[in-house]
Amino acid sequence: MNEFLLVLIPVFWGWICSYFAGQRGRNSYGWFFLGVLFGPFPLVALFLMPVIEPTPPLPKETPEIHVSQHSPFSQYNWYYLDENRQPTGPIDFVDLEMLWEERKLNEHSLVWNDTMEDWKKVNEIKDLKEVLSKNASTT
Repeated sequence: MNEFLLVLIPVFWGWICSYFAGQRGRNSYGWFFLGVLFGPFPLVALFLMPVIEPTPPLPKETPEIHVSQHSPFSQYNWYYLDENRQPTGPIDFVDLEMLWEERKLNEHSLVWNDTMEDWKKVNEIKDLKEVLSKNASTT
């Protein structure tokens, strides 16, 4: 019976320290072991220490995902012919989308990038018009 109490009493103090440590914002596991090893003394130290207030969780921000970031067209530098038929660029795909939204580019505008042999109309490039139109409608 004495051996049982020799084990039970330290576990009791460990449990008490663990419980109050958790209530006061401290690590329950660490305080459990302190209670087992040192009995009621960690409990006294625990109540002399200030309470740690839990910090509220940060709101999960959902970044605005722009479709063009995942578009195969976004990896190229683009050039286009402006209203005076002068080559303008290089610009990235986001800027190309802005020109489309501002109606400075349309399906008959000529565009070019390093992968193309010659200038092409927007509607001649597979899926480009659809991607530009889709992105313009989502903003």
